[in-house]
Amino acid sequence: MKEIYRQAALYGASRILRLYSGYPQSLPLPVSIQHGWTMATNPIYAIKRVPENWYWSVAAEQRFTSAYRGIVTRTSGAPFLYLLRSLSYLPLPKAEQEGSIVFPSHSIETIDMVCDFDLYAAELAALPMEYQPITVCLYYSDYNRGLAEPFLRHGMPVVTNGQSRIDDDFLWNFIRNVHGKRHIFSNQMSSSLLFGVAMNLTAHFWGPEFQIFSPDIFWKNHDYSQYHRRWEAQYKDVFRFPDPDLAHQKEVADQELGRAQMLSPNQMRRLLWRLTFHSKYHLQFLRSWARSGKQLIREWSE
Repeated sequence: MKEIYRQAALYGASRILRLYSGYPQSLPLPVSIQHGWTMATNPIYAIKRVPENWYWSVAAEQRFTSAYRGIVTRTSGAPFLYLLRSLSYLPLPKAEQEGSIVFPSHSIETIDMVCDFDLYAAELAALPMEYQPITVCLYYSDYNRGLAEPFLRHGMPVVTNGQSRIDDDFLWNFIRNVHGKRHIFSNQMSSSLLFGVAMNLTAHFWGPEFQIFSPDIFWKNHDYSQYHRRWEAQYKDVFRFPDPDLAHQKEVADQELGRAQMLSPNQMRRLLWRLTFHSKYHLQFLRSWARSGKQLIREWSE
């Protein structure tokens, strides 16, 4: 079933919530879901035509309710935590973990993040043995641009979590790629660091600084680079390299992922069914069917 609210389809979020709650595959989800860790109040996460906008943390929900009037919000916890719970995930004990996985800053369709990957690869290769061996996980768009080459030259395997943002296996692949590692690195404050901590890894914000370019008119009007620098300044000590405070790191990750606000399977199932009867959902559902019908008519007439 194609989702009505696009954010629910990203990185397999709708698949995860269906698995967890038992909500049927035959219906689009009646909610929009925050798909990544963010301190910005991007309007893509603030939809008025949806019964509810779901955010990972209390702080995220408060930012959006302050920035946008007329939206209905809820703190629900991150889909990644629901996936770990659904899988009854058990991380390896620290003593059995080894090596590191690295998530370099990544570009998307509308924002290009550029850093010196040759320097990054050389610095990673020079890390002490306690951080070796190192695997690099590139975002699909950067992998397709050939940015794996500097890491491959230094003997580091390069993997990806999926071929697009709508790959339903994306977060499953994240777990497969990260499981068993001891350290997780990124030179960008990103969801990967939080997810790594949730999987019992030690997370580090470390690596070359990146620059940001965007042809998109929305981001041209926003100081996106400065937003990242403020974000890094707030959290760099939490994810410092080396020797972060692991208890503090776990506390921050739990807070930002909304662990305390997670719903039980029954709570989520009842809530999703209640929202399915919301007038906003019905309207969008009918519009979606109308668009699908027009597409079928065009295909039949060709």
